[in-house]
Formats: sequence, C-alpha cells, structure tokens
Amino acid sequence: MNISLFCSSSQDLSPVFYSEAECVGRCIGRLGHRLYFGASDMGLMKSVSEEVVRAGSEVVGVTTEGLNKSCRSLVGLKELIVCEDLNERKKKLIDFADVLLILPGGIGTLDELFDILAAKQVGESDKPVILYDSFDYWSGLVSFFTQIKEMNMITQNLSDLYTVVDSIDRLVEVLSSYHQ
Repeated sequence: MNISLFCSSSQDLSPVFYSEAECVGRCIGRLGHRLYFGASDMGLMKSVSEEVVRAGSEVVGVTTEGLNKSCRSLVGLKELIVCEDLNERKKKLIDFADVLLILPGGIGTLDELFDILAAKQVGESDKPVILYDSFDYWSGLVSFFTQIKEMNMITQNLSDLYTVVDSIDRLVEVLSSYHQ
C-alpha cells in the first residue's frame, strides 16, 4: 500500500514527537508499505522516512525545485521526484497515495490537510485520511470541526472524512482495515 505522509519538518520540537514519528516509520516499514513524503531531511519527515528505510520498505521523496536546491541529501530514497512548486508537490503526494497519513505539523501540513478534507467533502476524493494524534496534537482542531458543525457553518460532520488514531497499535489496526 502507498502511504503519503504530511507532517512537520521542524527541528525544534519536543523530543517526544521525534520518538513517536520514528515508531510510525518503523510501523509503516515493517508492514511493507511504501512511503511518499515531502522529501525533507529534517524534522518528523526525516524521523519517519529513515525508519521506513531501516525497516526495509521503499521511500519516495517528492520535493520542489526551490526546496531541492537547499535540501541536503536523503539516505535510502528509492526515487526523488522534483516538482515545480508546492501545489504540484501536494497534488502528486495525494495522487500517489492509497492512504493519507497526517502527523503533527505546521502551516504546510494544515494546508495539505484542509485541501484533502475539502476534496473529500465535495466528493473529489475517497482516499482514507488518518490523523495521528500524538500527545493530543489534533484535539483542538477536531474540537473546532465539531464547533463549526454545531454553528451550522458546515452541514457534514467532518469526522466522517478522517480517522483519528493515538497509538501505533491503533494505526496498525486502521491500516490493516484499508489493506483488505
């Protein structure tokens, strides 16, 4: 199964986030899934991708011309795809995926998540979305989604568009359900 990952490339996070991301990478690798990601050699992207490679699975990086120029070399990539800009990169990551996995991240991750959810909401995508809720990272956003539904800003429960997992065991269970 092809899993596209969206998450932080920050190197200034609490160490617990990197440890959890490494566990996610080992999980993906041990299950034999192929990882597509934003090709950053920093932050959670690096933590996940390195562990997928260590566990023996393939990793494909998808970057932009601008980011590729400043990016240090990534170890163990099967392929590096260079796109013109962030929008093309996001589209390719979504297109390659059977499952979209969202770990904690910043503005870029939120942009990607909102595009994915909007596409699902209007029926342009039916790909499964998993929010990996390390240390309640996504709980505020999930609460906001409930709030805007209660205020009638939207008609659909956004929780219908994604699955929240908060442990490796639950991630394995959810991924296995998609693999059948």
